[in-house]
Amino acid sequence: MVLCVFGASQAQATWQRLDTLIYEGKEYPIFNTMMSDYFVKYPDRNPNDESEGRCSGSWRGYEAEFEVSDNLIYLKDIFSKPCSLRTSALMKVNPDGKKLLVDWYSGFLISVGGENTSDLYSNEFLDSFERYAFFEVKAGKIGQVRQFDNKGYLKFKKLQFEGFKKTERYEELVKRFGNKPRESADSGIYWSFLFDMDRFYF
Repeated sequence: MVLCVFGASQAQATWQRLDTLIYEGKEYPIFNTMMSDYFVKYPDRNPNDESEGRCSGSWRGYEAEFEVSDNLIYLKDIFSKPCSLRTSALMKVNPDGKKLLVDWYSGFLISVGGENTSDLYSNEFLDSFERYAFFEVKAGKIGQVRQFDNKGYLKFKKLQFEGFKKTERYEELVKRFGNKPRESADSGIYWSFLFDMDRFYF
């Protein structure tokens, strides 16, 4: 997640180009990188082309576009050199030419939109967009979808965190804080736990 948003490190922070999900005719920029596991399985199909150097705005070297049809997510197109030529590499990524169902992906897709006046380097940045959308996904199929303005999102996040604290994943994250008080661990976990949640908790 941090790599997706900030690049290699916060010391060299660069907002990264996000993939796009087309849902009910509307485009949603998404933080999640659904193609990553696909390219682990098929490394020769990765369209990343560093012949002209690496683009600081896209460390992955590609930008994907997905479309939802009958609640299923398909790869619509994918582009190499997204910071300059933005050339379609769909035939390299999906050489058989058939619609590629993203059935390897389960989890949540998180989308943000609108203005954000917070400091890019701050933890508050991710909580300061005007709009948010959360898509529940299981094996490439869309489940629940929830959308919020900023006020609704902040309330949603607090309620989600109370549910998240009952999960094994939360306990795993707490252990990384060693002997620090639970309140200190919670403060550190809170700003990014949404990228670890496995379901809507309420």
